[in-house]
Amino acid sequence: MHYKPLPTRGPNPPAYTSPGVSSSTLGGVLFKGGKEMEGWQERLIQEKRGLDYRLDKLKAFFGEGRFTELDLAEQERMREQAIIMAAYSQILGKRITAFK
Repeated sequence: MHYKPLPTRGPNPPAYTSPGVSSSTLGGVLFKGGKEMEGWQERLIQEKRGLDYRLDKLKAFFGEGRFTELDLAEQERMREQAIIMAAYSQILGKRITAFK
């Protein structure tokens, strides 16, 4: 399976790393013991970074006038989506922290 690069917020978007990761780059990231991260671990970090990026964009949209123009039911669905996305991000963060 091929993964597309994540969108960025600028030239150097902040990378999510667990406390046990020695570098914020994903190519050849090493754990404290010098062991290289496995592919699924790198993909999990990429997934969290992408999710956090989309969640930030959704939360920013809540403050825009266009959001208040939406039907109230749609506003509620979007708020519910943000809550679920935040919970999912926390779970991914716990999994990433457990890598060490």
